[in-house]
Amino acid sequence: MITFAKAQVQGRVGSVDVKDLDNNRKVANVSVASEESYKDGDEWKKIVTWVRIVTFNPATVAYIERNVQVGREVFVSGRLRENKWEKEGVKHSTLELHADEIEVGAKLNAEAGDEDAA
Repeated sequence: MITFAKAQVQGRVGSVDVKDLDNNRKVANVSVASEESYKDGDEWKKIVTWVRIVTFNPATVAYIERNVQVGREVFVSGRLRENKWEKEGVKHSTLELHADEIEVGAKLNAEAGDEDAA
């Protein structure tokens, strides 16, 4: 039986980076900030979590190139993947969301005046 961790993230785009690979393919890396608020006594506090989104899917990369911009709200679903490596004797790891689907929501700035949905 094959198992994997499915996840969804909603947040604002912090950066978009699309790179050409050697084999005529592309990879898109998108950072997304997801916010959560909670009340601590009489004070509201905010937690911001940055999530790294990765995709090699040609159609998804093309959609990101056309529609995903810094400050836009996005809805992403995909599979969680942990990358591990060792550098100079120190073990490192990072958790990424490998996007299967991505949709663009409203712009952060009210001047945009419209909402996109893909």
